[in-house]
Amino acid sequence: MTLSAKPPILAILSDLVQVVVDEGDNWPTAHRLAEYAEVDAQSIHRHMFVDHPEVFGEYTRGRMTHEAYRARIVAELGLRCTDAQFDAAFSEVFEPIAPIVALWRRLRAERIRLVAASNIEAHRYARLRTMGIHDLFDAHCLSFEIGWSKPAPEFFKRAVALARVPASTALLVDDRPANVEAAIQAGMHAILYDKGDHAAFVRDLEMHALIPSP
Repeated sequence: MTLSAKPPILAILSDLVQVVVDEGDNWPTAHRLAEYAEVDAQSIHRHMFVDHPEVFGEYTRGRMTHEAYRARIVAELGLRCTDAQFDAAFSEVFEPIAPIVALWRRLRAERIRLVAASNIEAHRYARLRTMGIHDLFDAHCLSFEIGWSKPAPEFFKRAVALARVPASTALLVDDRPANVEAAIQAGMHAILYDKGDHAAFVRDLEMHALIPSP
């Protein structure tokens, strides 16, 4: 999943959800919304995040407002909740992934340019901005702002432009194999991140000479 480390890496394009913050694969949202539904959390999760990717995709690309998305989900699932209850279930599920936050701060101090490169909607992004991680990044490439989402080539072109480095010196860190492969096809380096095996990720960074080997 990785490319050669030459030329040197000058910028990291970091996914946010499941790389910098953990959201439990959206299961906390499903479990909280199940409190207001006749169906179980598994059915809610499947409906919101699995069976209708085109709907969630329109939302994350900023082509559907949060209000419209919320109204659609509430109606389709028959949820008995207030707008505030839905928003709390939908957005208050993030926890920072401490090892990545610390590592990103260290690498940025060593003058590696950091760009947040995320498929995320405005509502959840607003929640992230309250968590003390916004200043990790020199720039932000966000699907809801640019109208494109990973793995579209247009997304990576914009992210590299924000990084202000050649694509061959940019490294994408992402939790989805399709995004990693697309970044490589776009001429970038890429590493798949698994929060359950942070040590393997650190070894990959060592191979890219971003951090020294022990």
